[in-house]
This record gives sequence, C-alpha cells and structure tokens, in this order.
Amino acid sequence: MLGTVRTVDSVGEASQARIIVEQVELRDVDPVLWDADAIRCGASMRSAYAHLRHMGLKHLLRGASRTCRIVRVAGGCKQPIGHYTLARHSGVCSFYDGINLFPEYRDLWTKAMHAALSHTGGGIFEYGWRWSPEPSRSKELSTIRGVEFLSTRDILIQGVDFSNWPDWDSYYRDISENIRRNAKKASKLHPDIKVVILRGRKSLRHMVDLVRMRRTMYQRKGVPFNPIRVMAGYLLNLVACPEQMMIATATAEDRILAIQNIVEFGDTHYYLDGAAADHSDGGAWNLQLSMLERAYRRSPSSRFLLGYTDLPVADQAAEGLLRSRRSLRASDWPTSLIRFRWTPQDRPAEADPA
Repeated sequence: MLGTVRTVDSVGEASQARIIVEQVELRDVDPVLWDADAIRCGASMRSAYAHLRHMGLKHLLRGASRTCRIVRVAGGCKQPIGHYTLARHSGVCSFYDGINLFPEYRDLWTKAMHAALSHTGGGIFEYGWRWSPEPSRSKELSTIRGVEFLSTRDILIQGVDFSNWPDWDSYYRDISENIRRNAKKASKLHPDIKVVILRGRKSLRHMVDLVRMRRTMYQRKGVPFNPIRVMAGYLLNLVACPEQMMIATATAEDRILAIQNIVEFGDTHYYLDGAAADHSDGGAWNLQLSMLERAYRRSPSSRFLLGYTDLPVADQAAEGLLRSRRSLRASDWPTSLIRFRWTPQDRPAEADPA
C-alpha cells in the first residue's frame, strides 16, 4: 500500500517537498538494517525488529482487539528518511513509537505527521510514550490544520546521560556519597557478591524471584500489587519478544539481594522495574552501579533511563524514588502524552488563511 500525499508547511502554503508513506511488512526487510536505521533515527526499544516482529501476537494473547501497521517515510525519489508504527485500538490510533526520522530530516517532522494523518484518515490519535525522551510535539501539532487537542499530559523522562561526563570515574565521583558508601558496604559484608545477567529464555529462571521480590517490596510500602497479572505480563513478553528480556541480579550467599528487569536497544538502556531484599545490605545500590557502569562501558554516550514523573523539578526533593534518581545525577527530558482529533480539511491549502 503506497500513499503519496501533498504536504503543507507550518504557515499553510503548499510545499514543494513531497513526503511519501508506504506500509511495509517486516518479513520483507533485513532485521540488522532495520535496527541500524531505527537506532540512527533515535527510536526507542519499541522500534526494534524483535519487538515489532511479534507485536500482533502480544496484543492477541492479551485479548486486545488491536491492529498494527508499520509505515516507512520517504522523501524525494522515494528515498527512505524514517518510519512510524500505528496501533489502532477501540477506535483510537496510537503512534506506537512516535515518528522517527533520520537526524538530517528531523526538520520535516511536521510534514511527515501531516502525511501520516492524511494517509490514515480522520479520527482520534495519541502521541507520546512514558519511556520516550522525544521532546513534546504540541507546538508542531498545533500548526497542522484540522488538529484539535483533546488532552495533553506533560511528564519528565528521567535517566543518566553519560555524555555529561568525560569518563566513568568522573561520573562515579559526582554521584551521592551515600550511594557509593552503600554499594561498598555490600561488597564488605558480602565478599562473594556477584552480578549475574540472564537474557532471553534463560531469564525465566529468575522471573518468579522478580515477581516475589516486587510483591514483598510493595507490601512493605502498602502499594497494591497483582502478582498473577505481573507474571502473566512477563511471560507474554518473553513469548513475544525473548530478545528483549534481561534480568540482572546481585547475589550473595545463595541469596538474591537485588534484582532488575532491563531492556537495551542501541545506546539506550531501560530500567523497567526491580526490587531489593528487605535487608539488602547495600546490594540494591551495588547492582544499580554495576548496571550503570556496564551501560557506560558499552557506550560512553549511552543513556540509562530510570523512569518518568509528573512532578515539576522543583517539587521532587521530598520524594524518595525521585530523590534517589537525583542522587544518581539523572537528567530530565520533558515530553508530553498527547491525545488529539484530526479532521481532514477539504478546502485547498492555498485558500486557507495563514
């Protein structure tokens, strides 16, 4: 399916540039080249070939009536410049991982979005994800005729951006002294402490431990937790995308002191969830620093994403989780979760007021 549309620039004048959007089938593309292009675009783990390959299976097993389309974006002479994935559920189209363009074409984002909307047709759309540090697209969307904002939720993606330090030692010296002290405490109290990483189907070995430790942790904090639902989610992800399953543990004396559920794609590492034992003796920080150093050694310019928050920076000092992120010298990437309605405009673009 090939959809060629006439694009409109931000002031409403007809543009000489043409954006072409074309639905593609993953079976027709090379997995290595696809991932390389996605990484070059700065796409998230949601654009990994392994993730997209069985995305339909994941939704099917969850009982969700959802259809997904992977679309390549091209410029002049059908030269590929990026991609996006649309997931339709309950009458709403979600840009599953945003619109990802090669760096040299990112100024064409508005035109690419207009092309995507014209190709899809009018309706309700969602843009943004809680793990994507892409800047808010509210401003660009407001320039597209026919866009009506329904809701906008501003959030901060938080994580360690290693490009802010010249080397690992500089970063290590910059973090909180309490973190360094606690991590060293674990090594002193447990000389046999070791970090073990299990990938893919091997991670099943510690999946029950992850659920059990998270349940115990949430019980201590008085937070609701459904272990059956969480376990089902882990198993579903393992079946649909084993390549993105990775569980790391810090163990000592045959006991798990801390555990983390991590995903890696390109130079971005995602701390999805984890837990620490009731008395981890610093094991949680020992594991955290080990995973951070591992990420840095793999790529000195990598990012280790820790999560998101709705709170403004000024209001985060008293929050335990957010305070710990600050202690790790986390950066903030402001973004927005946007829901909007787009209505095609029948009148010629040249007749519209600027």
